[in-house]
Amino acid sequence: MSTLELDPAFVAACEAHGLDPQKTNMFLLECAVQGREPSKVSMFDLDRQASDLWAKVRKLNRAA
Repeated sequence: MSTLELDPAFVAACEAHGLDPQKTNMFLLECAVQGREPSKVSMFDLDRQASDLWAKVRKLNRAA
């Protein structure tokens, strides 16, 4: 189990989308958040409309 899986925000987001935090990774969670098919999208595609949690994990610069 990674430290990300212990993050309460990750667990809450998984539960909000009906995912099991023990069997989900950040990529699958962000696909669910954005309504995208994991087999048809890249991490860079997800960066374009990143959730706050995805942006934090990917260390993306956000507009203030």
